[in-house]
Amino acid sequence: MTGVTQPCDVGLQHPIKLAIKEFQHADIVDKMLTQLSSGVVASEIHLDVTKGTLRDRSVQWFIKAHKAVNKTDLIKKAFALCKAGEDDKTNLSFTSLTSIDTLQALRDLPRTDPDMWQHIQPHSSNNDSADGAEVFLPEDDMVKSDGVNDEAPLEVVLEHIMSGKAYVPEGYIMDTDGSLIVDGAADKHHEVIFPSEGIEEAGRGKQQCTANTQYRDYDAH
Repeated sequence: MTGVTQPCDVGLQHPIKLAIKEFQHADIVDKMLTQLSSGVVASEIHLDVTKGTLRDRSVQWFIKAHKAVNKTDLIKKAFALCKAGEDDKTNLSFTSLTSIDTLQALRDLPRTDPDMWQHIQPHSSNNDSADGAEVFLPEDDMVKSDGVNDEAPLEVVLEHIMSGKAYVPEGYIMDTDGSLIVDGAADKHHEVIFPSEGIEEAGRGKQQCTANTQYRDYDAH
């Protein structure tokens, strides 16, 4: 449920992890090019991946990633993408939460949904299970991964999020976790057969087919 109801999961953590990944990659490329420029052959390139070095470099990765996603419109869109209710009309944006429709729905909740009203009341006994045991929800069994599965660059992912995840760039498809991955179907070639009717024939015209007599007497040798 966090991937649907928490703004950070919906629209912020995803691009910031991707940004860190891209800046890490750029750092690796820069170090390799520096060594190649100094005359080091490709087979002897060495990258320092000790904890101390990675710790020092990670500071810049995090700062650059923060600057890349620290955009007011992106943050607002992350809250707006957390939708609920009929036809997803209600979301966590300030505009939605303070709207007349939302406030009216809250006033009517004791009448329209008494059970939910009881659950959200402070110190409600219904908030806990009868025997005091911890209650597990279906999403608790989901395997969580901090990996970034996007195969699209950061700019494309940010554009995708800003569109409300309605726009999928050409050449990509949206995975089940919301990641943009390369559309493998674009690499497949399909044979296209055009109908022959109505197409004017071109070329050298009709030719008469004759038998090949070049090796007619071969058996006589």
